[in-house]
Order: sequence, then C-alpha cells, then structure tokens
Amino acid sequence: MWMWILISLAVVAVLAVGAAIVFINAMGSAYSIFSASGTRPSLFRWPENLWPRKKEFRFPLPYACMEAPNKSRPPPDVSLAEIAKAADAFSARAEALYAAHKGPKPENAEEFLAAARALRVKAAEQRKLGEEGKAGEQSSAWVSYSESCQFYEMLLSDLIPPAQK
Repeated sequence: MWMWILISLAVVAVLAVGAAIVFINAMGSAYSIFSASGTRPSLFRWPENLWPRKKEFRFPLPYACMEAPNKSRPPPDVSLAEIAKAADAFSARAEALYAAHKGPKPENAEEFLAAARALRVKAAEQRKLGEEGKAGEQSSAWVSYSESCQFYEMLLSDLIPPAQK
C-alpha cells in the first residue's frame, strides 16, 4: 500500500517539474514576442562553460564595445580575442576623442580614464591566465573588457561641449 503511494507521489513530482519547465519556456516565448529586446530563455540550453569542455569559449560581444550596437537583436557570440580587439579599438577611439576635446572636461573624467585603463590591463592579464587553463579567468576577462568599455562610454557621454562664442 505504502509503496503505491510513494510511486504515485514520485510520478506526480516528475510531471509537475515537466509542466513547470514547459510553462517557463512558454512564458519566455511570450516575453520575446512582446518585447523588442527580449531573447528567448530556454531551460534546455546547455551552459557554455560546462562539459563538454571547449578549447575556446565564446562570449556575447558587450554593447558598449560595439561601434554601432543594434539593441533590438542579441549581440553576437565571439571569442575573447575578438572582444579584446573590439575593446582596444573602442578605447583608442575614446581616448583620441577625449584628447581632442576642446571644451571643459568633467571633474570625474580622469578617474573614469584611469579606471578604464586599469580594467583593460586587468582583462589582458585575466585573458592570459584563462588561456593557460586557470578556471574562471576567461569569464572574468570578459567582465573586465565589458566594464572598461562602459567606463570609456561614460567618459565620452560626460564631456561638456565647448562654449559657443
């Protein structure tokens, strides 16, 4: 008698988990239909940083590092070397615009510039450690590259236009 009760409870629990997964995926589909920037979440997608282990991980290119981001579509997944190249190009453009700016510079601009430079150096070190096989360093490098681009973006957005004569 007790055995049948336990078996039926296990079957009901498995069915409830399956129904919850189907419901969450259906809600994700509805969200992506009604929002322009929504991406479809899926509980069946295997996380990229888990087994099977890949030689080179791919990460989404941060919007801040893009020259002309299209925020209605998800960013492309690229290698960390491509993210480093995009971040270096963006930082070179941002520093050139900052140096060529004729108007007054905001009071926190030097702090943003120093933080962005430090994050780029940190990201390069983390990327090197990640290529040597140290766990988690590639994800940390991606975060550092993303944050450095965001600091450069804040630096450019805070520049005060020169006074009109």
